[in-house]
Amino acid sequence: MQKFIVVTLLHHLKLSAGRMFRQVQSMRNYKLLSVFSNVFIAATFILSLESFAAVNVDKTRLIFNSSDMTQTINLYNNSSSPAVVQLWTDDQDTNVSPDESKTPVIVLPPVLKILPNEKRSLRVILTTRKELTSDRESLYWLNIYQIPSIIKSKDRDMNKIFFPLRLRLKVFVRPAHLGSPSFDDMQKLKFIKRGAELRVVNPTAWYASLNVSIPGFKKISKIMIGPLAEASIQTEREITEDKINYEVIGDSGFSVMHTTKITSLYDSLK
Repeated sequence: MQKFIVVTLLHHLKLSAGRMFRQVQSMRNYKLLSVFSNVFIAATFILSLESFAAVNVDKTRLIFNSSDMTQTINLYNNSSSPAVVQLWTDDQDTNVSPDESKTPVIVLPPVLKILPNEKRSLRVILTTRKELTSDRESLYWLNIYQIPSIIKSKDRDMNKIFFPLRLRLKVFVRPAHLGSPSFDDMQKLKFIKRGAELRVVNPTAWYASLNVSIPGFKKISKIMIGPLAEASIQTEREITEDKINYEVIGDSGFSVMHTTKITSLYDSLK
């Protein structure tokens, strides 16, 4: 009996990777490729950029500053087989399919085939700023949905089936008067403790992406707090420490270290 290495996605996903790939190759336009339903899209692996993928991208985020209407991203197929890729944006809803997307950010071309070891450049376009908030940064997500082919092993009894993969990049859009956040801007983040709860308050007009370290506690990673918003984090025990270190991910994708005090809930109400 032949042995297959199968990555199980969802119980109801019955299409084989080979059949899916042949169907995609036969599709002739964007509309046909968009027949993947919400359920199908939800069934794919949603990966961070640190995860492996056949097709990779050269950026971790896209920033549209006040004068920007177009950005460029490069895709690289590092595998030994071709891959079909579809790109679309969503308004922070992972279940939105390409034909349901209503964001002002589009990608050209939206569908492409990338050959092995090939690099392709794509344009990400901001079509309008009319519906954006004027006092804070807006956030959208760029989806890079890739369908690799079956990898045939030299061993006749061993085939590898790879299911569709999906990368997601943050796309930040800033109003006309809002530039990049400075060190002092991100130093304004407030941290409030109450028992084992840590509340993070973002009083700025930018999204804050950060990793938090409290001495004696496990590091808390990949926190994102919207402009003029707050988030509540539950830690493993009561917080008695008075200082906190946090790394803020900047426009370039690199982190900048900050240190500030943790106030108690009672002190924050004074």
